[in-house]
Amino acid sequence: MYCVIGKDDFVSNLSGVVNVLMAKTTYPVLQNVFLETQEKNLIIKATDLDSYVEKRLEISGKVKPGKVILPGKKLLDAVRELAADKLSLSVKDNKVHLEADGSESIFAVLDPTEYPEVPQMPKGNKIEFPQGILEDCFKFSGFAVSKEEARPAMCGVFLKISKSEIKMVATDGYRLAFARKPGKFDGNLDAIIATKVFNLFPETENKMTIYADSAKIGFEFANTTIISRLIEGPYPDFERIMPDKSTASMTVKNEVFSGALRRAAVFAHPTGRLIALNLSSKKSSVFAETADLGQSTQEFEAKYKGSEMKIGFNVTYLMEILRAIESDEVVMEFLNPLAAGTIKPAVKDEGMERMYLLMPIRLE
Repeated sequence: MYCVIGKDDFVSNLSGVVNVLMAKTTYPVLQNVFLETQEKNLIIKATDLDSYVEKRLEISGKVKPGKVILPGKKLLDAVRELAADKLSLSVKDNKVHLEADGSESIFAVLDPTEYPEVPQMPKGNKIEFPQGILEDCFKFSGFAVSKEEARPAMCGVFLKISKSEIKMVATDGYRLAFARKPGKFDGNLDAIIATKVFNLFPETENKMTIYADSAKIGFEFANTTIISRLIEGPYPDFERIMPDKSTASMTVKNEVFSGALRRAAVFAHPTGRLIALNLSSKKSSVFAETADLGQSTQEFEAKYKGSEMKIGFNVTYLMEILRAIESDEVVMEFLNPLAAGTIKPAVKDEGMERMYLLMPIRLE
């Protein structure tokens, strides 16, 4: 094996592949990346057995075909520290030599035959569209997935593609994030996708093609291939719980509301993170109290319509929604103190609909 490659390109592509590696595993080969030199390309592969990613770098000059397995994160650390613009990779005496401007690092290698078999790209649905659409949907919704492995379907995002729109939903049972992008699409898809997949998307490619069957989903870009096992469903019936009416609403500047919540959050109990919103047409405030610490009342300016209401929320969840919504002004709508509150941008975005639900906490 031998090739000369640009450092920046190598770091960029290796970083994208290393994201799939497992921090801890009883199968050490899964902490390694697979490198293969071909006539005009360097192929970098990695997998955690659930997701697989492959990057293809174009190379020129002298190339000696070969295959090696190297510790992914250690290799990335070593390359990042190099000051040179180019580096060479070569195999000598069953070791990989990384050389650049007088610097040399030597890695022991594993047998390439030990690496897991590459999964086949699904042969089902084929849908093409700009990469940025899914990235935007995930940016607005992905934070709300569950961290509890006992509910595996909720540990991923639900993606629904039809001829006229893309919907993405994430929920952990306490909050729900919904994003919808209208448009014209050339296929249909219902899938629950692991969040790790979206962190593998390349930063420099614009067009993507999705392939899917009942068990796997594949994403193909110009120089990147991602294949991932789908999470088994069913996914919660999110459309059934979408509110169709409200009795009160509050319009408030995001920065103003977030500031009041941050100040009150200092006094929210570590368990439950409870705060209480006291809302009326005359005055709005947020209250938090912890018995052995004290209490805080923070008034904030807002436009409130409806009967006076006192409603409790987890302040951490509420602030996460406000950060994700990316809107200068937000609207919260309420049915009653025991029903989910709805949060959305005050100004409708024709390009991307966003809505968030947050379950209240009963106040004593």
